[in-house]
Amino acid sequence: MENEDLLTIAASIAVIVWSVVMNTLYNAEQHREKMASEGRAVGSRLRANVLQQTT
Repeated sequence: MENEDLLTIAASIAVIVWSVVMNTLYNAEQHREKMASEGRAVGSRLRANVLQQTT
């Protein structure tokens, strides 16, 4: 294989990895927003529990 072929393969792999990472981050953000809109975000639950315990 020539160097150009190896560079093309490496660039293709880098693009695929980048796409997977970005897609995962996007999905995580969408899930977080969905949970927050339903009032089930972890922070909301923790605040509710603390408020219940102090009253």
